[in-house]
Amino acid sequence: MQKQLNLIQELHKSTKRNYLHRMNDSKVDAMEIARKFQYEYWDGDRRYGFGGYRYIPDRWKHMAKNLIDIYSLTNTSKILDIGCGKGFLLYELQRLIPEIEICGLDISKYALENAHPEFKGKLLEVDARLPLPFDDKFFDLTNDSIEFKKSLISSGFFNNFLISLLIVVLLVFFCFANSKTNFNPLGSFK
Repeated sequence: MQKQLNLIQELHKSTKRNYLHRMNDSKVDAMEIARKFQYEYWDGDRRYGFGGYRYIPDRWKHMAKNLIDIYSLTNTSKILDIGCGKGFLLYELQRLIPEIEICGLDISKYALENAHPEFKGKLLEVDARLPLPFDDKFFDLTNDSIEFKKSLISSGFFNNFLISLLIVVLLVFFCFANSKTNFNPLGSFK
């Protein structure tokens, strides 16, 4: 089993949020809008998601450098980012290693259409719950938005990855199948 790295913690600590206000401000309705992952989620009001997810120069640079150092990435490396959003981390990697081969996948057409205009990698609108259009052993590093993995990718990596992803997706589906019940799990028993 590979070690999970938490490289994003520093970025999360840099933002202060009023969670109680957000949870009491029509959260169930906001969740229904946010889960569409379109404009409202990325660039709309903060109650729906990011509240304006824009490129900030060098914001992702430290994390990109950590990935390069930890995984010895070079201009011949191939990276897959599942759930890449607007691809800003990928863009920082591209700035540091211009010849690196990068592919980002996201379910949000809006996010992909609003990636950094100088990003030269591939961005594909793909539902990661479905089989991915890549051969085993193709990527050197994958980011599944949960943990980073150095791909030693032995035979069957994507099958194992997709089984794990399917389990997570099913858990999320059942947890969020009904937003009102999810927000107040005991609500159906009142």
